[in-house]
Amino acid sequence: MPHSILDGIANTLTNGINEAQTGLDVLNKTQKVLPDLMTFSQTAQDVAGQLQSDLIPKLQAALPVIQKTVDQGLAITNQLATNISTNLTAVNSLLSQLKEDPNNAELKQALKEALQNLYDHTATLQTHATQLATTLQNLQDSYNQSAVANGQPESHALDTPIKHLNTLATQLGVFKGQVDDLLAHYDDLSIDDLQTKINGLIQYADQVEDSVAKIQAAHIGDSVKNMLDRFSTLIASGNAVLTQLNGEVLPKLPALLFNTQKMLQQAIDYLQKYAQQLPALKQEIHDANTLLNGNMGTIISGLNTASDVYQNDYPLLKNKLQLATSFINNDLPGIENDLTTTLNMANEKFPLVKTALNDATDLINNDWPFLRSGIQKGAEAIRKQQKTVDLKDLIKLLRRDATKESNFLAKPVELKEKHVYPIKTYGSASAPFYTALCLWVGALLLSNIVLTNFALDDKQKKQYTKKQQFIARWLTYIVIGVAQAVIVTLGNIFLLKAYIVDKLPLILLAVFLSMVFMTIVYVLAAMFGNVGKGIAMIVLVLSISGGGGNFPVVLSDQFFQFINPILPFTYGVNLLREPTGGIYAPNLWHNFIILALFAVVFFLIGLFLKDRINPFFEKLHKEATKSKIIH
Repeated sequence: MPHSILDGIANTLTNGINEAQTGLDVLNKTQKVLPDLMTFSQTAQDVAGQLQSDLIPKLQAALPVIQKTVDQGLAITNQLATNISTNLTAVNSLLSQLKEDPNNAELKQALKEALQNLYDHTATLQTHATQLATTLQNLQDSYNQSAVANGQPESHALDTPIKHLNTLATQLGVFKGQVDDLLAHYDDLSIDDLQTKINGLIQYADQVEDSVAKIQAAHIGDSVKNMLDRFSTLIASGNAVLTQLNGEVLPKLPALLFNTQKMLQQAIDYLQKYAQQLPALKQEIHDANTLLNGNMGTIISGLNTASDVYQNDYPLLKNKLQLATSFINNDLPGIENDLTTTLNMANEKFPLVKTALNDATDLINNDWPFLRSGIQKGAEAIRKQQKTVDLKDLIKLLRRDATKESNFLAKPVELKEKHVYPIKTYGSASAPFYTALCLWVGALLLSNIVLTNFALDDKQKKQYTKKQQFIARWLTYIVIGVAQAVIVTLGNIFLLKAYIVDKLPLILLAVFLSMVFMTIVYVLAAMFGNVGKGIAMIVLVLSISGGGGNFPVVLSDQFFQFINPILPFTYGVNLLREPTGGIYAPNLWHNFIILALFAVVFFLIGLFLKDRINPFFEKLHKEATKSKIIH
């Protein structure tokens, strides 16, 4: 880039800063005099001439400043949107390079700096869009108040631009939050995670680009110019009534002038920032030109070679030129942003390149004769072995990465574990199994101690039915079962110090489970006597292996896999696991409902079938007693 162009850019920036500063001075003067004039106009309704000669000219002088401020704000908005697009292109390019060289710390740092630049530009554009929307809203409100005061209709020409600017500010806030989250966790993310998050940024950036396009298509500058022209006419037309200006127009102007001042100050800061960067860019381009002139002979030779290529391979070269044109149009802005970073990196790495060249020179001077002799011997050996050795297989073997193959053989599968409901100790993880086992064994022992039938005289037998006796004895079992469950769970909590997330739910669920187990064992013992107790014992033995309490049932024999769903013990262990590691409601209610069905079904079977089955089993018990083997 010639120095004249850079000088032109510098002059343009300087003129823009000076023009913005001049506008800022005008607004400052207007704001200084405005409170006095407002006070004066409110206390002197009969001095309209002073209003015409002092206030209205100052307001009319401030309106063009507002126009220029809005135009400048729109230009900066478009430039910042372009910068964001350029930053995203640079981020995507650096990520592609980092994927090819994941351990390159410099690339990773450069990518982080590019993301920081993206964040800074996004934050600046969000602030700028919000301020511009506020200024337009204040301008339209001020105009509408003046129009109503003069008996003219309100204008809504700026409603759509204001809506688009507020939408853009909201989207930029979300986008800035995503970039901030990515920067906060940057050092902990893998390349794949970075790729996922950056892809999300690029997709969301499309929405931001759509909002910017809508703002550009709204022709805000023209709308503002038209409104300001009408505003100026309204202010000066027909010696506007002082009371209307006092009550409707003047109170709106301080906010409009203040927001315009803020926008001008933002524009000055933005332009000064880039004006400060121009000298460094100018020096870098000067250095590049000096380097170019020093190698002009080499360049001319290269151009001659390129001419030959052009004449012989024109179709291919034409395609390449088209690709180059596309590159210049799409990617050159990003390269210009990265120019300073690249030159600094080159300066830092030059000593390492010099050292590497010195090492290469020493290798050629000192070790090359020996290496050449070894290469010649190796070539001779290869020529001799070509007849007996398949070089293709040998080359294929040598190309293999021995480190990767050894790592794969040493560790062919890598498991990634994620603990959703972690339990700190193995003993605590086993507590639900042993607690359920304790409750079943307690019910079984109780059936051997407490009779299932009442010893009633003839009068009492007539007074109480069989079903009433069944329910009464069942309640005895239930009360003891509740006490047993409370003692067991309190022992787990306070004596064994087991790890339990939800202690009170554990106690309540254990009480419920004990009632279920007591009901099942009581019905078996009441209906079948010793045979029922034996059935309960068999269920206990099968539950230890088939209930999946301490060992995954899917790794057990097919028989245990078959009986697992029909054992109440399976659902009891799973129920107690929920409060131990943390309750997952769907699992808890699934097991709770199945256990409740077990209890209800057994209770109804015992209530309605006990009297029909008992005569047969009483006869069987008498015969067994006669054998003097069992009681």
